[in-house]
Amino acid sequence: MVTGASSDLGRTLLTRLSAAEAIVYAHHSAGAAALQQHLSTLSGRAQFVPIGADFSSLAETQALINVIQERHGRPNKIVHLSARPLILDRFAKLRWEDMDADWNVSVRSITLITRAFLPGLARERCGGRVVFALSSVTLGVPPKGMAAYTTIKCALLGLMRSLAGEYAESGIRVNAVSPYTMETPFLAHVPHKFAELAASQNPARRNATPDDVVPAIEFLLSEASRFITGTNVPITAGAAF
Repeated sequence: MVTGASSDLGRTLLTRLSAAEAIVYAHHSAGAAALQQHLSTLSGRAQFVPIGADFSSLAETQALINVIQERHGRPNKIVHLSARPLILDRFAKLRWEDMDADWNVSVRSITLITRAFLPGLARERCGGRVVFALSSVTLGVPPKGMAAYTTIKCALLGLMRSLAGEYAESGIRVNAVSPYTMETPFLAHVPHKFAELAASQNPARRNATPDDVVPAIEFLLSEASRFITGTNVPITAGAAF
């Protein structure tokens, strides 16, 4: 299962997963057309099942969980990419409504999803995998003007570590990736100068791309990561450790 599968990062991951012999639930919210168009270009053994839900709605989030449980039972691999577009603003101007919306889309959704599926995977001891997409803001001193975003990502980091500790004995591995700034539509509401400045401050003198991030996600989903859990992998070209 991939949440936020219609994003640039999500579509890149789906491309890499297309060779796998698996049923992949590809979640989308507003990006149904982009996701469907992308899936039409893929060939391989994977069976993709697009499934829509607005995670800001508790009812739609629960409905998505119910549909997956009825059709398949439970996914044994979950990648959580869902997030609202980034908005830069000083803490003094932070609106709780925006913070609450970010929380529901990013944190409440995956909390409900993992609560629905992980206990069953633990009983089956089938070696489940969960990967959270976080951000380099969870590493070192976070940037100014990103209090809401940083809080959400750090909350996800805490959830990831809690799940990793609780389910390690059951063979479930829960990890995260924390990429540097990626120039995708996620940055549509921030000045272009933000991306330019981020690139100039990176040792590689560029920002990350989905192709930089997806291989790490694939590794954490694979059997090769069987002895790794609770890890937050920096994908920053040395900008943060």
